[in-house]
Amino acid sequence: MYMWSSPFRCDAFRLSVILNNLISNAVKYQRMEEPNPNVKLSAVVTEKEATIHIEDNGVGIIEEHLNKIFQIFFRSTDFKNGLGIGLYIVKEALTRIGGEIFVVSEYGKGTSFTLTIPNQPQV
Repeated sequence: MYMWSSPFRCDAFRLSVILNNLISNAVKYQRMEEPNPNVKLSAVVTEKEATIHIEDNGVGIIEEHLNKIFQIFFRSTDFKNGLGIGLYIVKEALTRIGGEIFVVSEYGKGTSFTLTIPNQPQV
């Protein structure tokens, strides 16, 4: 069920880049041995902002890497292909639209990202 409590406006291109990167990472880093790999996505929209939560039960991020994951070319793991620019791009795009990102992760258990994005008034 999808439910929006308020109209939401922001830079659609940047929002698309942000969500594509985070969701594709959640799928990419799934633990294949997990009996029920999943990605959960939820959003709460108010007149002020959208809060988007993306959670997976994938490989997770090593705790000492959490403060580096938004740096360009940083990769927390080498077991999947990548350049280490996806989360950097997410952070830059969020900064441009005035948003914030928070991450919680437990290595071997999964990761969750929470985004807050301001609602842009209609012009």
